[in-house]
Amino acid sequence: MKCPEPLPAPFPDSHTLAGCGDGCENDANAASAAAALDPVKAELFAMLARRLALLKSLVASLLRSRDAIVGLDLDGIYNSVAEQQSLCGELRKLQTALLCQPGGAGRTPEDGVTLPSFSSAELERVAALRREMGEVERDLRRQARVNSSLLRRCGRTAACLRTLYQSCLGTYADPAITGQAARTSQR
Repeated sequence: MKCPEPLPAPFPDSHTLAGCGDGCENDANAASAAAALDPVKAELFAMLARRLALLKSLVASLLRSRDAIVGLDLDGIYNSVAEQQSLCGELRKLQTALLCQPGGAGRTPEDGVTLPSFSSAELERVAALRREMGEVERDLRRQARVNSSLLRRCGRTAACLRTLYQSCLGTYADPAITGQAARTSQR
């Protein structure tokens, strides 16, 4: 497996590893913790925090798309799908980069990579990130199932409306054709 180049912005740098970015106390703690980390660990924590943020964004996008689905807003559905595809693409790139980190599943001892040693505080931080990611991933799966169910129902509704429209074709004149005939007769 060939590992990609280092990740470009918008991936957080070492001063935003676990903070929320709004200047609160957690940001100051994250900055001091990041300063104590070696660059490999700092990049790993930054990537894990970025993955968590992307997963949360994907959940939020799925929730926002429900209004478009329920309202049969085709443009809204297309916009939501485009946003979700973009987030999934970022997640795939990040996952590949995570696999190439020392200790990642994509690295082997033959690569000459040595695993960094983690302190108990760092291990607890990794465990907390993994727990939160697990919760977000469960929520993501649930939201995806709900949206999938809504889309199936909307498909059935559209099929019923199409059948209804086709059954009325012989009864009523097509308004587009009727309007066009009236406009040509007025000339």
